[in-house]
Amino acid sequence: MYQVSDAYKAAIISGERKMMGQITDTKGTVILDQTQLQNIEIEQAANSGDDLTLGSYLSDRITVTAVDPDGAIAAMPWGEMEFVPWMGVETADGPEMVPMGVFTAGAAETENDTPVVKIEAQDRAILLETAWTTEGETWPMTLAQMVARACEVAGVELGSAEFPNASLPIEQGAAVETTARAMVAYAAQAAGGFARMGRDGKLYIQGYTQTDRAIGAENLFRQLVGKYTVPAIDQVLVLAEEGDLGMAYPENIEAKHPYKIIDNPLLYALTASPKEEQQAAVKAIYDEASRLPYIPQEIECQGDPSVGAGDIITVYNRYGEAIALPIMEYKIVYDGGARAEMRCVGSSPDQPQVQGPLTESVIALRQKSNVIQRELDYTRSEIKEVSHTADAIVTEVTELTQRVDGLVLSASRTGGANRIKGSSGRLGLDDWQVDGQVVCDTSTAVYNSTAAGGCFALGLTGRLGQTIPTVAGKRYAYYCQYKLETGASTSAYISHGGHRRELAAAEEWTEITGSFVADSPAALVEAMVEGGTLWIADWTVIQGEVCTAWQQAQNEIDAGGVKITSRGIDITKEGDPFQASLDNQQVRFRNADTGEDVAYFNKDSGRIRQLSALGEFTVQRPDDISGALRVIPVAGGAFFVIND
Repeated sequence: MYQVSDAYKAAIISGERKMMGQITDTKGTVILDQTQLQNIEIEQAANSGDDLTLGSYLSDRITVTAVDPDGAIAAMPWGEMEFVPWMGVETADGPEMVPMGVFTAGAAETENDTPVVKIEAQDRAILLETAWTTEGETWPMTLAQMVARACEVAGVELGSAEFPNASLPIEQGAAVETTARAMVAYAAQAAGGFARMGRDGKLYIQGYTQTDRAIGAENLFRQLVGKYTVPAIDQVLVLAEEGDLGMAYPENIEAKHPYKIIDNPLLYALTASPKEEQQAAVKAIYDEASRLPYIPQEIECQGDPSVGAGDIITVYNRYGEAIALPIMEYKIVYDGGARAEMRCVGSSPDQPQVQGPLTESVIALRQKSNVIQRELDYTRSEIKEVSHTADAIVTEVTELTQRVDGLVLSASRTGGANRIKGSSGRLGLDDWQVDGQVVCDTSTAVYNSTAAGGCFALGLTGRLGQTIPTVAGKRYAYYCQYKLETGASTSAYISHGGHRRELAAAEEWTEITGSFVADSPAALVEAMVEGGTLWIADWTVIQGEVCTAWQQAQNEIDAGGVKITSRGIDITKEGDPFQASLDNQQVRFRNADTGEDVAYFNKDSGRIRQLSALGEFTVQRPDDISGALRVIPVAGGAFFVIND
């Protein structure tokens, strides 16, 4: 775990945190800042396979996507350079950033002729795939000396020579054609742990490390927990081959959960060593490996860049029960916010753990255990279908199952799932925060080119924004179309929850899609242009991973001449002489030709421009007919009667 301040620890679990990300070179010079970054995704592993495996040495992988309107990022010599991704959070003491390792990339790739570039890379572990012939080396050497020599062959630096069995003498017999990585993996197994590249780009051999970090139920999005505990290893056996008597620690016990190390060439010479040396070496492996009883589990939670593969954290479920999680596999994604996935795997106690020759690929394995099940106290929602037309959006929620007393609920709603109100451009600007020149455009050209039938036009220094409701830690997908007419000096952007995207000039309608993770219960979406004209249409934000089409907001309908919003109901149609509106404040009927109210009512009074009463007409005090004026039509005239 990376050492951070107390201010960082407080900020990283806040529901209103502000995450940051950037890419620098190894000297700290910023290459990509957070205004250019769309996404950083990092995968780490300290374990290969479906059980605890000693001697794993896997490469971290990273994918970076960034906005590259002029091609400058794609043109950088990525294949000839190393870079460092950073993630962090705004704390009470200012920004605090955490390095995520040192990576080597290939060439950058542009995505589908868009101004978005993608860079994929692996950390320095890939460098240890260098071929190494042990002939010509000076033997014997200690385990630490051998690891240092492997690093020297590969051109990387050893971070620490202090690990279990570091002083163990290693005898190498015949010449061996191998790789530096394979020898490091054997060394990590002989140390009872695993090998990883550190955040500083140096190699470390280590075991799982207990930390003070805890994840509460309020920071969890998903938790899956196994039905059993993987018990601690109670004996280590070192064998040349299966069936060999080998060496054991502890000896003379009936082990229930032994761990077998088979065919590790670095431990061959132990068989000729005195008994005391054998026991000391195998005990060192046992002491490191036997500390780890755990329950297999998988979680998705708010991302914390300071933890990673090899750390042991504590996870609390909603009942306050604590479960230790040794992080065997770890994935963190920064996209303006940060979310993480962590996993530990293991077979049931009835299956023995055996580790033979180390042959795993340097590319990190990502295997899911088939023994993990969902914890029953979590809610499951299945959305069967989302369908939409130009006039209406219907979301069918076919099942909402709550694992609380077997309660089953079903629900439906009108409108769509869009978090943005008034997104069609046909409902005016009442739901929006507007600065500068912003108008709604419902012209025929726009109507025929957009799903919503309208758009927002921002001119010169126009800004359009709206604060939408979100759930902290949840992912939201967005979609819109835009056109941008540029001048001599034009800048334009669209932003979702602080995740800003610069917009390039576009003469035709151009689609934008993406996603972000909300950091608080509300997120600001906004668009702005300076020195040009920007048209925004079909703007949609929904909860989920992907959004590819416009939807209306929940309980909002714009269907022909009928508009239903949170403000009320409007009935109107272009060319008709009559308009009607109803809300919680008033009822209005208007002559569309003259602009005058035919009838208007609020909670205190009413006005009618012209009234014909067909039959008797009465004017009286509320609940009192005495003294009421009655007008009664008769043949040839009318009687005016006052009640007595």
